[in-house]
Amino acid sequence: MGIAFLYYWPTLMALVSRRSPPQVSEAMLGVIFLSLFVAKTTMGWVGSLYEKMTPAAFWSLDAAIAMAGALSVFALWRLLTPEGPLWAATRSAAASA
Repeated sequence: MGIAFLYYWPTLMALVSRRSPPQVSEAMLGVIFLSLFVAKTTMGWVGSLYEKMTPAAFWSLDAAIAMAGALSVFALWRLLTPEGPLWAATRSAAASA
């Protein structure tokens, strides 16, 4: 996992628990653990391909995964911004509570 994990994990948990609506706070903390599980499982699978592929193919795959992540954030940018529909629903739920 690395030592960097010790630095960002408590901060991420605090941020999510404070910024999430109270109705879904525990579920969002569960999503954090689920994302860690998916990331580490994927990392292990991709790492197992290191000896089976040529160096150029392996690092191209690594770059393609990073590019896919960047493109997905770019594609979902409107949904993820505070003016987007996801945040509007959160604000209306918090206002009615």
